[in-house]
Amino acid sequence: MKIENLTVALDSVNEMFKRLNNLRRWTNFITEGKYDEISKQALNCSICYILANKAERGGIAIQWERFPKIAIYRAFQKAYVNYDTPEHILKEICDLGHISYEKVFGDITVEMIKELTNETFANWVKEGCGTTEERIYKAATCIATFLELTEIQVNVNGDYGAKYEQIIKNMTKYYDIPGFCQISETKSSCFKLFNAISKLRNRNRWAAYSYSIDCSVLGHLFDTAVFAYLIALDKGETEKTATKCFFMGIFHDVPETFTTDIPSPIKDKIPGFRKLTEQYEMQMMEKHVYSHVPAKLQMI
Repeated sequence: MKIENLTVALDSVNEMFKRLNNLRRWTNFITEGKYDEISKQALNCSICYILANKAERGGIAIQWERFPKIAIYRAFQKAYVNYDTPEHILKEICDLGHISYEKVFGDITVEMIKELTNETFANWVKEGCGTTEERIYKAATCIATFLELTEIQVNVNGDYGAKYEQIIKNMTKYYDIPGFCQISETKSSCFKLFNAISKLRNRNRWAAYSYSIDCSVLGHLFDTAVFAYLIALDKGETEKTATKCFFMGIFHDVPETFTTDIPSPIKDKIPGFRKLTEQYEMQMMEKHVYSHVPAKLQMI
């Protein structure tokens, strides 16, 4: 599939990444810039992939090709429509005027994407809206938000209880999804893996250079995934193949959870060190990740 005016779309997607990178989370509680939206989107996608696999094994039919579109749509919505206003507040405001939040904000999001890219791209991206896959993606987002809350608990102080109850109440909507309760349990191996992946937000890329805005490894996973997905489609690959590229992008630097970002020049200057590093990364992935990522992304 060729995407109409891909250059325009890529320019807009790149601008979206900048906005997500600058859009801070949990601003009521903390000022630490590591909690940004581009990192959250990557975390959403990694959790979504594992949850969708468990849901599929639990009997739910999954159309995997919808997930990258849902992720792109939701990222545009966050960057250009919702900003950092919590969704539940937007819904409460809409309820005052008996307005459907889902419809109104959905329509505005599509219009914004049309303005930023083109009509074909906007209509194509919104294909995942209102589907089972979008519900699974939102469920994964809930788990990601809950995980972040557990990480910043010390900063939330007296507001923690109220925020915790609000998130737990939202999560109950997804208890029927196979695997949801299992992987959202804080003591589960899955949740521990998500927590490890989340820590990639604390590791900067290109650490030896100065820049005005930090680029975390976690945020880098999301932009790589989206670009890999769009470029694969532009080269004529099927949506099935492009979707595989998307999730490979989401997980491609996860080994840095265990090794950190060892610079390539160092790997190459020490004889055999690059191969040893790759061997170590494979061992860590086999031990901690691949049991939750069936067949190393081959099932898509």
